[in-house]
Amino acid sequence: MKRLSIAFLVTFCMFLTAFAGAADVNTGLNDDVIVAGEPPVTGYVIDCHNRILEFVLGTRMTVAQKEAFLNAITAEVSGMAREDRDNFVQVIELVDSLSQLGEEDQEEIRQDLEKDFLESAAALTDDAAAKQFLALKNDSFKLVVDQAEFNVTNQSVEALSEYLAFVANPEKPVWPDAKAIDAIKIRVKAGFAALKDEERQALDDFQLTWYLIRAAWQGTADVAKKDAWRKGFAALGLKAGEVPEVNQIKAAISTDVYGDLLDAATQMGVEPLEWSASTTLKIW
Repeated sequence: MKRLSIAFLVTFCMFLTAFAGAADVNTGLNDDVIVAGEPPVTGYVIDCHNRILEFVLGTRMTVAQKEAFLNAITAEVSGMAREDRDNFVQVIELVDSLSQLGEEDQEEIRQDLEKDFLESAAALTDDAAAKQFLALKNDSFKLVVDQAEFNVTNQSVEALSEYLAFVANPEKPVWPDAKAIDAIKIRVKAGFAALKDEERQALDDFQLTWYLIRAAWQGTADVAKKDAWRKGFAALGLKAGEVPEVNQIKAAISTDVYGDLLDAATQMGVEPLEWSASTTLKIW
């Protein structure tokens, strides 16, 4: 039986053949070897797979989700035959080909891929990559808060939980476990009615905001600018490894805290969700 990721690649290649010509392969990003062998699997290969998943699902993965996917793929690749490995690393060419297409063609491919991914994942119930995809598809978009104008999903709150951990200690975050995330979900639900509209809006698709914040922090070399951001974070009074109170969460989601980081990410050319044809930064 084909593994999920290989089945996805074969289908993806078929779609791209119809829409794009030969692509220039960009292997200059994150060429650290993750899994040795022939061909080697680099960090850029893994990042390309992450980008495809995000593209198909219309979201941004959290740090924890990327780590889980990395672990699943690392275990999977280690036992692959040479032909399967060759197919696996072809994702680089596929990403480059997708970048050559217009938005309408990209969206057509995205819809077809989503359908095929769901069918493949349902058939491969024991596959780690399939489980990761289905978890993102089925669980991450369940609503924590469901209101007419504002919808806060599990994905939003998990991203918020990581952001709060990052703000508490940017250099060495204590990432939240499931218990901490559940506690933050409870506090978000309990405090949502007291939030202002702009604060409620901030929680809607916070995974996109968290992605841009990570990009800005990672891509900024200006020491003075980072020190200013650290000072703003410290003023919130969050403690590493502790679940923030509702008032602390409320303060942390103000754009006064992270607005400059969003601007910095935009200036770098990082998109919150749209496919970027010239990604030059692998976002952790």
